[in-house]
Amino acid sequence: MRKYLYLLSFLLFAVTSVLAQKKQITVTGVVLSEESMAPISAATVQCVEYPRVGATTNDKGRFTLQVPADAKSLRISYVGYDTQSVYLTGKPLRVLLKNKDQALDQVVIVAYGTQKKQSVVGAQASINAKQLANRPVTNAVNALAGASPGVQISSSSGQPGDAGNVRIRGFGSVNASSAPLYIVDGSVYHGSISDIPAQDIANISVLKDAAATALYGSSAGNGVVIITTKRNGGGASDGVARFNFSMSQGLSQRGLPEHEKVGAMDHYKLRWQQWYNQYRYDPANAGKSDEELGTLAFINTYNSLIYNPYAGIQSYYQKDAASGKYTLSKGTPGKGKIPGILLPNGELNPEITGLLYGDDLDWYNAVYRTGHRSDYTLSGGLSTRNLKSYLSFGYLNETGYMIKTGYKRYTVRTNLSYNVRPWFTLGTSSSLVHTHSEAPRSLGNTNANGASFSQDIAPIYPIHRHDPLTGEYLKDKKGDLIYDHETNRPFRKNYNAVELAHLDLSQTERDVLVTRSFAEFKPIEGLKLTLNVNYDLRNIRSKTRYNNKTGDQPQGLLEYTSDRVTTLTANQLANYTKTIGNHELDALLGHESSEYRYSTLE
Repeated sequence: MRKYLYLLSFLLFAVTSVLAQKKQITVTGVVLSEESMAPISAATVQCVEYPRVGATTNDKGRFTLQVPADAKSLRISYVGYDTQSVYLTGKPLRVLLKNKDQALDQVVIVAYGTQKKQSVVGAQASINAKQLANRPVTNAVNALAGASPGVQISSSSGQPGDAGNVRIRGFGSVNASSAPLYIVDGSVYHGSISDIPAQDIANISVLKDAAATALYGSSAGNGVVIITTKRNGGGASDGVARFNFSMSQGLSQRGLPEHEKVGAMDHYKLRWQQWYNQYRYDPANAGKSDEELGTLAFINTYNSLIYNPYAGIQSYYQKDAASGKYTLSKGTPGKGKIPGILLPNGELNPEITGLLYGDDLDWYNAVYRTGHRSDYTLSGGLSTRNLKSYLSFGYLNETGYMIKTGYKRYTVRTNLSYNVRPWFTLGTSSSLVHTHSEAPRSLGNTNANGASFSQDIAPIYPIHRHDPLTGEYLKDKKGDLIYDHETNRPFRKNYNAVELAHLDLSQTERDVLVTRSFAEFKPIEGLKLTLNVNYDLRNIRSKTRYNNKTGDQPQGLLEYTSDRVTTLTANQLANYTKTIGNHELDALLGHESSEYRYSTLE
């Protein structure tokens, strides 16, 4: 036993001797809160390479630590803050710790203010700037998809720049709107949410039930979406201007592929079968042979389709004046002759060598394309102990996956807040937005709509006009291809969706100015008085053009609409908060007035 004790004592002495022989260096520094720049006392400072070597900060946040000379970094931790590692530089260290979000102490946005999450009694969900940054979306509403249970996001048009539809409580009305109430930086927002870049948003809160939305009254019957924009673009309060540049590129395509369709080589045969079955089981044709019924079925098929897309045909059906029957024989095209596309048995004529204009029958690819999205943002600011600022410039260009659709947006935003005194704060925010959108003239199921047109048209009808014998493209006097919109075509006569997309026009331009100004007083502990004045201005110009060549308006038509919308809102709020033991009292008294003006010129 003595032998083992002697050996253990020797090993401990050897280890101690080795450590004692290592050269020591002195490390000093200070630990501060990044948000308030206040010193953090009792923070743990630990050597990463030698975990048993450590110290704690004093009441001024300072520490002094002896570490081995080969140590490279320290780890600093404190309850409620993110742990941070720093490298040793040989100079005094200045460590800034970030607040860690706590489940119960986290501050959430609610009606007319903020509350701790543990104090919120209504149904509320939120998404912050970090979550938004991971979603390459055009506007803030699309970022809510999947972020909160019970919130449904949908788009009825797929048009670039479309803000989409938000349903928080399902469909609240049959005739009226089911959209929620939008609050931007504390004031009701009547504009399009697509005007707010996702990069400018600090937080989005969704208030769902009656308890959460009660302060907004009946206007919040469909729920409330509260959007708060960024105010601190400088990060640390050190007076250094910081700016970030972000760029994203993306592609868009139709989400669901086109369903499988019958090709041009099979369309005539299937239509023939339709007519043949009709004649075959008609008692009036009981005495006719299959050849007679097949010939009659083809004649009606051709008369209902009109077009012949096939090349190489040398035989024609011709009606015998005496018997009234059609016979198929070789010949040349002529009056009263019908090209022998099908034999009496419903099969394609073996003379057919292919299609006259097979490269001009793909309506799907003529209407749809691969869209492209480019988004550029320059944002940042400067922050000190008393000043918080945020400045951003944004440009978005998105072309839709359907021809002649697109959306461009230019944005400028400035947010400022200044602590004049510890108890007095002034702030203002303003944004200027210009958008330009282009959309199909008609998004419904009409003759001008490319989506329904390309889906419904038979695969034998070409996009452009062709020589009926050679299949060559026909051109106008300028050398441009001529679109096919023949009045004898049985499907949507005098219409061609591709041609209408290029000739007709539907454009909308918006200029939007949004301003928010506030003054905040804290005369005594727990009492906060706030005055908010908000002004919104929207100028909307819409232009719709109907061409005079084809379509709905043979004489042509140009419609121009100009709308001007202004909103002026002012509110005065008094909020008192008092904590007594484990109980928290929060009282709010407020008054709000709003003026909404709308004028239009057509």
